[in-house]
Amino acid sequence: MKKLLVLLAATALALVGCPAPTNSGSPVLDLPRVPWEGASAFYEKFPVTKAAGWADRSFFPIGSWWNNFSSDENVKFDKAHGLNTYFEVNPDSDPDLLAANGMTYIGHLKSAKATAESTRSADMLPDEIDGRYDPPSVGIAELQRIIDEYGDTGRMKYNNFTAVVASKYNNDQITAGNTYVNMVDGPVSVDGYWYTDTHCSDRPYVDWSFVPVNESHCRTASSYGKMVKSVRERVASDGILQPVYVFVELMGGGTESTASNEYISPAEIQGAVMNGIINEARGVVYFNQSFNGACTGGNLIRQVQVDPNHCMADNIAGMREINLKIKSLAPILNTQSYVHTFGPNLDTMLKTHEGAAYIFAMPSGEETSAPGERTFTLPKGITGTSVEVVGEGRTLPVMDGRFSDSFAAEYTHHVYRVTL
Repeated sequence: MKKLLVLLAATALALVGCPAPTNSGSPVLDLPRVPWEGASAFYEKFPVTKAAGWADRSFFPIGSWWNNFSSDENVKFDKAHGLNTYFEVNPDSDPDLLAANGMTYIGHLKSAKATAESTRSADMLPDEIDGRYDPPSVGIAELQRIIDEYGDTGRMKYNNFTAVVASKYNNDQITAGNTYVNMVDGPVSVDGYWYTDTHCSDRPYVDWSFVPVNESHCRTASSYGKMVKSVRERVASDGILQPVYVFVELMGGGTESTASNEYISPAEIQGAVMNGIINEARGVVYFNQSFNGACTGGNLIRQVQVDPNHCMADNIAGMREINLKIKSLAPILNTQSYVHTFGPNLDTMLKTHEGAAYIFAMPSGEETSAPGERTFTLPKGITGTSVEVVGEGRTLPVMDGRFSDSFAAEYTHHVYRVTL
């Protein structure tokens, strides 16, 4: 069974948008809630995962894919760049280095030395298993076999799939995708690299996403948020939610270069991450490899540590900046969002924490959307007369329950704090 029965009633209330208490002690706005699985509280039911600190409200999972380490200096460098989790490691990696630095990893049963198994905060299931078996029933049976082999380890189980599970090709594929993402009670991610994959430049342009991505805004940060929304729809197909993580490339996301944009930029990395979070991603996974173009590598973060002037140094610096911002906002991110439309052509997320409302905002990826000024209409219950733009040293006036701000590019994002 994917979920514990004791959670069914509470989750069902969340799914229909009924108000439920957050874990911040803030007043409750008279608004419906965004469906959620509990954020940091989700991890409390897994003893090892909880012991690793995942249930702490100040923890928000931020990890890199196959970012190997061999020294204390390596782990400290990663932690200083805002990472707290490794998604898979080499078999000879020493987990004791992670324990000494308060870091954890998600890995296969035999992916690292067994001297410090407690640092393996989650069990990793086979990567992209949905793309490796045809018919899907064979892949589903193989995944179930591996789940049974793990048994109950006291850890949550993490699954990463291809973009197919966020698509709607036909009913059989949809049914298979629904089955895949709901086979275990644990986080799910999908690796779709909108800025660098060939999909956006293929002609004729065809989009099969559950949440449609229009051609004019395909190669934008908003597509990462739409991917998260699509996966959340698949996860919710059984009526019970679990966390969805946003997957973002650090340089090039595939094995082929694209015609229009071979590499992602630092600002695009940040925008992709933030749009995923605005669309209710509960964690971040970075694709730490680059296989196309002139700047390639199997461990981009480590290559920048060795050579600070490396071709991907700016991107790793951009990653660090958004990671540290997310870390500072973790107690807010680990509260349940409210449903509210602030205005047209906006992607937004509304939360409350310690007597204030927090509005996360970006331009949306619609045909009519473009960078520029946006006007926000505040809901009842938010009474502040000025808005603090978090981390930017700016304040904005509130007039008649509205305020305005500008967005320089499609990946520009702002976080606003307003007194309740």
